[in-house]
Amino acid sequence: MTFSKALQLTFIKNYFNFQGRSSRTEYLYSYLFIFIFYIISMTVIDSSMYSDGLLFFTLLILLFYLYSIIPMISLGIRRLHDTNLSGFYFLLGIIPIVGAVILIYLCAIKVGDKGTNQFGPNPLEEIDSNVINSSKNTSNEISKNTVVERKIEKTTVEHSNPISLQILNGSLRGRKYKIIEDTSLGRASDNEIVFDEPTISSNHCEITIKEEEFRIKDLNSTNGTYLNGKKVKNVKLKDNDIIKISNVEIKVIR
Repeated sequence: MTFSKALQLTFIKNYFNFQGRSSRTEYLYSYLFIFIFYIISMTVIDSSMYSDGLLFFTLLILLFYLYSIIPMISLGIRRLHDTNLSGFYFLLGIIPIVGAVILIYLCAIKVGDKGTNQFGPNPLEEIDSNVINSSKNTSNEISKNTVVERKIEKTTVEHSNPISLQILNGSLRGRKYKIIEDTSLGRASDNEIVFDEPTISSNHCEITIKEEEFRIKDLNSTNGTYLNGKKVKNVKLKDNDIIKISNVEIKVIR
């Protein structure tokens, strides 16, 4: 992860995001930026101590620090999530000395979990996957919500009565997908239908086809796959069924 990417994630994209995970690299880069800004701001204030611009520069610096309070708290909580710890551990910071030292260790030193944990996929693996995906010469469609739908070349078989999936809410709301092959759904870029939802697993579930039967199979997702309000593992789909993965509802149309 680059320095600029870390700042973009912390101060813009995930400004008020207290869910999911953040890498140790993002955490260290963000605090490095705060430290550099502090040195520069103190230098500016010192140099303008007896000038008319002192009040102006002081207000600008104060506004920045007020702006950075929320993203730095949310970053700390996501960093705790990366080590599979609850965000409530962030309250250790209010304990003088000992609590602060423990929190610094958890956020700045402790290595995050490899792979997916209860709070979501590994953030570094997601970034690596996106870099690899962007370097391939495939057919991509990028939405305004930064959702990437990548079509993987497969041998498809036309069915006399295929189904379609209509997304009812979330980042892909209103979109409709005709299912003519085995189709996976999740956050990772190697799925046929990719969601930009932090509570959806990297590879959440899959629509499988055998002869004329369409089935939905949960891929050991964190939050489970539901069909018409019931948690399922591998069941047959029929017309007007409602699939729910995390908070996203999907209607089956046949």
